[in-house]
Amino acid sequence: MTKLTNDQLNQHLWRAADILRGSIDASDYKNYIFGFLFLKRLSDVFEEEAERIMARELKKRAPDKTARQIAWEDPDEHPFFVPPRARWSEIRKAATKVLIRNPEKRWGSCDKNGSLRFNWHIVMAPMSLLDYVVAHELCHLKSKDHSEAFWKAMRTLMPDYEARRDRLRREGNKFSL
Repeated sequence: MTKLTNDQLNQHLWRAADILRGSIDASDYKNYIFGFLFLKRLSDVFEEEAERIMARELKKRAPDKTARQIAWEDPDEHPFFVPPRARWSEIRKAATKVLIRNPEKRWGSCDKNGSLRFNWHIVMAPMSLLDYVVAHELCHLKSKDHSEAFWKAMRTLMPDYEARRDRLRREGNKFSL
């Protein structure tokens, strides 16, 4: 196999990006984007509301700990209660970095600091396989190994993950220059 120059690699990447942009409809991403926007807004409103509830409780002379518990942990105090792990501040902590690399053997990785790395060749794979790789690495944010807890999270997130994983193993060598 001949080595690519930086210019050749750059040209291949731009062509791949053009193909990708041309074949993926923006509506494929709108559900993700709107979902995140909705969650962000809901989280912001929840926090504003929690601050108001806390001020109200403190004004009633409730102890600080009690006021905090009522404002931040009592679902009955909110029209839309956002659990702690679903709050935007927690979601932002989940992944510290997302990097695109050119590793020789991995489609993705997640290090102990929460940095996610993806092999750029995955953009040449069908979206279902790209989704599998992203879901796999996101599950590593909670379970660093391939324990039963990890695979349970994968099953919850993507019930057909096994078929996608097997297809990636079978066809993965096709997704390179």
